[in-house]
Amino acid sequence: MPLVDSESNVLTSSISRCYSIDNLMSESGSIYLQLRDMGSKLELHVGSSSILDELKQEVKALLDIKLLLSKDVVPGDLEDETPSFIDFTARGVRERIILRNNVIINNIFY
Repeated sequence: MPLVDSESNVLTSSISRCYSIDNLMSESGSIYLQLRDMGSKLELHVGSSSILDELKQEVKALLDIKLLLSKDVVPGDLEDETPSFIDFTARGVRERIILRNNVIINNIFY
């Protein structure tokens, strides 16, 4: 018995929806796997002791510089330049940290 056009349209629409749902499930599974892999990479980089050691060294260096440039150590004629040098040094370290973090993020996502 031949299908009426409306029944055929309903059947075609249902089949099309099933394919769409299957495609969505497949894509969501693929996205889940990619996110899981990225999470693993991120954990690997975050837990990297070398990066943490470098950051600790930079902080230690800044503390040493701050101590050297404290008002007790710096002669009176250089007192005005001390804060600007500390800011300059801190800005440089901050830029290196941001650059390093961007490299890590780029390595994870690309």
